[in-house]
Formats: sequence, structure tokens, C-alpha cells
Amino acid sequence: MYDDRDGSAANQVDQYMEPRFWDMPPWMEYGLCAAGTAPDTWFPENGNRGTTDPAVRAAKAICAVCPVALQCLEHALLRGESGIWGGTTERERRVIIRNQGGTAPC
Repeated sequence: MYDDRDGSAANQVDQYMEPRFWDMPPWMEYGLCAAGTAPDTWFPENGNRGTTDPAVRAAKAICAVCPVALQCLEHALLRGESGIWGGTTERERRVIIRNQGGTAPC
């Protein structure tokens, strides 16, 4: 990857990167969210208000045709992610978990 001894820009950047970006599951590269959609699409200001919020509806419309929406939802349920994941809001995922007896169903 790079030589630790050289102090290069790549070395400096790598040391500050959060590990989670390096450990992304392979399915994430196939998500429509990775296709140039603005990050704030997935984290609307009022993202927990539900399906009546236009920003939430826009994100959910993309998720509805995403080939990895199920994997995305499973990921969010297991990790407690914020924002829109797998076509669901944080509130909707809390309901899923509560309906499963308090544990993620994955």
C-alpha cells in the first residue's frame, strides 16, 4: 500500500481515515447511494418524521429500486446506523427491532 517510513501524503491521510471506511462490506459498492447521490439525501434534517417528509420519500424512492436494499437494511439493524438505510428511517428500524423482541432480526 505505502511505505510507513516515507512520510508521504498517502501515509498521512491513511493514518487519519476511520477504520470503518476500509472495512466496508463488498455489497456497498453496488448500492445506488454510492452512485453519486448527495450524502445529505440519506441523512435528511428531519429524517425521523417518517414517510410524509419529502426528503425521506426521495431517499426511500432510491432504496425501492436498489439491488442491495435488503443487505443495507440488515446492516443498519445490526449496527444501529442513523439516517435512511435499506429504505427505512431510524424510527422504522426501532419498530422492527421492538417487534422482534428487542433484537435485530438478522
